[in-house]
Amino acid sequence: MASKSILNKVLRSLSSIKTGVFLLILVVIASAIGTIVLQRPTTDADQIERTYSPTTLQWLDRLGFTDVFHSWWFATMLALVAVCIILVSIDRFPRAWKVLTRPYKQTDSHFRAVLPAQEKIAVNDGANAISIAERAFRKSGLRPSVSERPRKHPFLRSETATRFSLSTSCTPASC
Repeated sequence: MASKSILNKVLRSLSSIKTGVFLLILVVIASAIGTIVLQRPTTDADQIERTYSPTTLQWLDRLGFTDVFHSWWFATMLALVAVCIILVSIDRFPRAWKVLTRPYKQTDSHFRAVLPAQEKIAVNDGANAISIAERAFRKSGLRPSVSERPRKHPFLRSETATRFSLSTSCTPASC
């Protein structure tokens, strides 16, 4: 049972975007070290010995900095980044597929609450609702246009949204 929880923790941490970003930063740092420090396969041994003191060269060899791109720890980091990307993609795929195949049918309350131009209009008479809304728009300095033709609504799948639509046309100076 304990091994399952450890495996779960490892998989959960590897499927985290934070872990992926951290691993990418480590790969970038290791690549920078491999770019700055002379590398053994591409540089002559005499040139490396002339560039670094014997103790510095000994430490660079111990840490694997003289052959970064062929070292086991660099290959392990690259493999972990690949595993992390795969696990994050698998973890996020169902939600992404849902958004792509079934778009939202209506806006959520938070989206409507943060819209810049809002006004609540109390309407007691349903038959005169359009004219009441039209007057409220005019009072706010907007120029509404009322149309009775059905139109496609971006948040609904059906072809017609409403029988009446009320829209405003304003220029940047008047809005």
